[in-house]
Amino acid sequence: GTGSTVNVTISNQDSADIDGWDLAWTFSGNQKIDTIWNADSNQTGSSVTATNKDYNSVISANGGTINFGFNLSYSGTNAAPTDFKLNGVACGAD
Repeated sequence: GTGSTVNVTISNQDSADIDGWDLAWTFSGNQKIDTIWNADSNQTGSSVTATNKDYNSVISANGGTINFGFNLSYSGTNAAPTDFKLNGVACGAD
């Protein structure tokens, strides 16, 4: 293919709320975000940062979640990124 729709869920497993978030990752190929919803994004080459909107800035403690999604375009392969960082701290990609 040449495009994909991606849905992302961030889950907070800590005992404190997260008030303001950004999720950063690096695409492994030439993927480019075309549209994004429930977040703002900044992409420079393969490096991407998605940042909260005013209405979803807090992720509640003890399992709270937020969701955002995006459409992307690419050529070649579309491997999933694995180096996610939430507010600068490495996190899992389950």
